Amino acid sequence: MKERRIIHQVQQLGIGAGECLELLQKAFMKNSLDVLHTFEHRLETLRQEEKDLMKQIRALGQEERSLNGELCCHMVRIFECLEDMGKALQMKISERILISDRAVTEISYISQELREMIKAASDLVVVKNPVLVRYIQEAESMISRTTTEYATQHEERLIEGLCLPLASPIYLKLLESFKGIARETRKIAMVFSE
Repeated sequence: MKERRIIHQVQQLGIGAGECLELLQKAFMKNSLDVLHTFEHRLETLRQEEKDLMKQIRALGQEERSLNGELCCHMVRIFECLEDMGKALQMKISERILISDRAVTEISYISQELREMIKAASDLVVVKNPVLVRYIQEAESMISRTTTEYATQHEERLIEGLCLPLASPIYLKLLESFKGIARETRKIAMVFSE
């Protein structure tokens, strides 16, 4: 019974990570510090829930402790990537830095793909379906490849003078964070492929 409750709480952390990503997307699209503050509050709540969950996990047997502890560690790394994105968006919004339409489209696309990937991982924690494992592995490969392509194309646009130098580090930080979230989500899936 305790194990089932913990699995449900791990799933809720994943759902919360998806909600945070959605809030970041809204803050990005609307240039809204209010939405960004809502994100920061939600992320802080998730971090506290994770700490409370780790206390419960320590009381489990070795095998359950190992599995659930590993899942929580990957969630913490996802939260760190989300926090990095929040900091980049804080700068973008506060400094009123403009991002090209192309970059907005690219960020929106990857954000949507990543939210679907996180949802699949949240479901995987409960249902342990090998089809979800495969989907997450393929999604991570696609996101990794796409973010690398976008970064390379961005570099070319920057050299050609089509991108603002002020926006470049923000855009690249967002891409790097997307890749990090995808990588950690894949690691969650790999826990269930063994």
